[in-house]
Amino acid sequence: MGRSREEKEDAPADAPDGRTVYIPLRFHYEYKSRRTVAGLPLIHINIGQGLYKARGILAIGTMARGVVSLGVVSAGLISLGAVSAGLISIGALALGLLLAAGGAAVGTVAAGGLAMGILAMGGLAVGVYSLGGCALAAKIAAGGYAHAPIAMGDQGSGGMFFDMHTALPDAVRSAILTRFPGTWKWIADLFSSVV
Repeated sequence: MGRSREEKEDAPADAPDGRTVYIPLRFHYEYKSRRTVAGLPLIHINIGQGLYKARGILAIGTMARGVVSLGVVSAGLISLGAVSAGLISIGALALGLLLAAGGAAVGTVAAGGLAMGILAMGGLAVGVYSLGGCALAAKIAAGGYAHAPIAMGDQGSGGMFFDMHTALPDAVRSAILTRFPGTWKWIADLFSSVV
């Protein structure tokens, strides 16, 4: 009895001698350098279909941990991955002690769709100083909607509100330095340049 057309398309191919041949589709590659630094391989690459861990100075794998790490889940001083954590972190979900960038970012300086940090920049930015579509800050905020003691935007609320289209940079700088005298110069310059 013959197979239907759909069964023929879904079935494995037959070898010339009539046997059915299955070809495994799993891919795996691993490289670990012989040279080590403090017991860690200089380079460790462990990639493929499935969960593979890499640990080294430069680590590349599904789950990577190293000084520089690249992986779906990664941790290191410089970390890149879908979920990443490190001193400097870039990923869909990024946690960075110094800098974080990604879809959702949390760090001292954070940039992303959702950003939380001392200086936060993004669609929804929450921090001490915030720039973004919706900026919420403890001190200074600028964006489409801004809420902070000093806020500048199209709409917003706070102790002092500046319309983004009519405010003068010198007036904004003066308000920042009057309300928060210890503010770093580059922060005052950044926010006064927004208007």
